[in-house]
Amino acid sequence: MDFCRTLSIGYFLMPHLAKAAKLRGWKRIFPPIPALERFPGNRDSLTNISLKRLLDLFIAIPALLLFLPLGLLIALAIKLEDGGPVFYITRRIGKNGRPMRFYKFRTMVVGADGLKAQLLRFNERQDGPLFKMRNDPRVTGVGRLLRKHSLDEFPQMLNVLQGSMSLVGPRPHLPEEVAAYHDGDYLRLECIPGIVGLPQIVGRNTLGFKDWVGLDLKYRRTWSLVLDLWIIARTLRIVLAPFMRSRGAGF
Repeated sequence: MDFCRTLSIGYFLMPHLAKAAKLRGWKRIFPPIPALERFPGNRDSLTNISLKRLLDLFIAIPALLLFLPLGLLIALAIKLEDGGPVFYITRRIGKNGRPMRFYKFRTMVVGADGLKAQLLRFNERQDGPLFKMRNDPRVTGVGRLLRKHSLDEFPQMLNVLQGSMSLVGPRPHLPEEVAAYHDGDYLRLECIPGIVGLPQIVGRNTLGFKDWVGLDLKYRRTWSLVLDLWIIARTLRIVLAPFMRSRGAGF
């Protein structure tokens, strides 16, 4: 019962059926089996899911069109810096545990994944599989600028158009990160992953793995369209804050 409730799995709790063997006639063939308890689990309405998808398309399509000129300049800068690929494409785990292709602007040197093992001793997140290192030597000059303003994440709008991601939801983890989940953590895979979620607006890079997953589970259990709109508004405020401060400093 605890396992099912933790993962929001519906179940029926049935009484012991040994007594059914003592019934006679048609009652033995079709014995009455009362349910002592029924737990339906948390399920989202088709209406809300459809509205969430429409909201994704309503924002993603104009955003991609408006971002295209800047995106071309970013692609040119990445290419000119070291001649490597513009995009960094990885395999992440999406909704219901299905693998997905995950897009970002490349912010690290070519072959950065192969160098990760040499830097694990500098990992600032020791409570889980997530890797975070301040002043990571693999990050390129253009990459630092893109990360500072979160511009490296923008290609994930392509994931949104494909339907493998949403604007708001738990960030998709790498397979080795999902392998480190505890039983209750798998509930975060029940909803579609997103570009931004509660961890990004609450603590971002300061959160440990347990706190990160805990906020994602809270999002899953309390999800609503109003919550999505609130997270989008908070995200815009965080992203635009540096530009607003610099503009105010000029007056």
